[in-house]
Amino acid sequence: MNLKKTEVTENELDFKQIVDHSLNAKIITDGTNVIYINQACLNMLQVGKQAFIQNGFLHYFHPACQEKCNQRIQRVLAGRQAELAEQKIVRTDGEVLDVEVMCAPFYNNGHTLVQIVVREITERKKNERLLLQSEKLSLIGEVAAGIVHEIRNPLTTIKGFVQILQNKNAENGKYLDIMKSEVERIEKIANDLLELSKPQAEIFKQENVVDIFKDVLFMWETEIFKHHITVNYHISDDDIPIFCERTQITQTFINLIKNAIEACADDGEITAEISKNDQEAIIKIDDNGAGIPKAFLEKLGTAFQTSKANGTGLGLAVTYNIIKNHNGKIIVESEEGSGTTFIIRLPLYQQGAEKSS
Repeated sequence: MNLKKTEVTENELDFKQIVDHSLNAKIITDGTNVIYINQACLNMLQVGKQAFIQNGFLHYFHPACQEKCNQRIQRVLAGRQAELAEQKIVRTDGEVLDVEVMCAPFYNNGHTLVQIVVREITERKKNERLLLQSEKLSLIGEVAAGIVHEIRNPLTTIKGFVQILQNKNAENGKYLDIMKSEVERIEKIANDLLELSKPQAEIFKQENVVDIFKDVLFMWETEIFKHHITVNYHISDDDIPIFCERTQITQTFINLIKNAIEACADDGEITAEISKNDQEAIIKIDDNGAGIPKAFLEKLGTAFQTSKANGTGLGLAVTYNIIKNHNGKIIVESEEGSGTTFIIRLPLYQQGAEKSS
């Protein structure tokens, strides 16, 4: 079968079609009236076109964001830049969505209009909050474990001497019984605190690690674009099933992609590869950043051990803990000046894993 080659120049392309079918919400306004709105925006807000035009675009921004949004539009109309900003919009059903909003000039027939591009980031913000909470819990857990360790040693000594005195001094037995009871109560509190610091049971189920990674990569798309980072992404299979707690694995990928972005200078490069063998899913994240000093490599995964000037090491501590709880492994290869590679190995999903869990 012969296929006829079609040559199309840029000038012949129907760009309105491209905008109409964009996944990002797009609005064009003169500052007061809505000139254009695409279907993605109507779908995001769950509103009809006529209702949107009648209400005006500011109506759908959260009251706390309306003044800021209007100021940004006026800046663009005045010929100045309006940087990417995080704001909130309100759907017709009352649900509040986290969004990124970009305002840029749109020139048409000698008139300056404003193009508003809106991208929903509700899921990303949710994951960021989960990550922050996880880091806080990790810190509390490590502090609690340290405190318990310091408390239990002297408690054991005191308890031992109280038992000796009980055997030798029946006269003061009542007071010694109270002392022993109180020591045991402190001991129980310490043990409970130690138990609290351990990872809690989560709901594990079959998930496609490729889908999870793609979702996280999409979350970081704006930061990647902002820093002109090139991302090379390779997968050996569209469906690589693992048995996991999805939120925790999502947090792991968030941490590692975030670290890779921060490690790369502007115009850097990140390579991500996902593959599998007979038993494992293998996720490899490589950056061409500054690398990790040898002095810190052995300490990776320990809270407060980091080579970053403003880092805490908690993100990687959480990551190592999550992978350990998933019976996985983390391998780190790094050379100063050449970059860092994180390799995660997670067991593949096995039929009947839910029953055994």
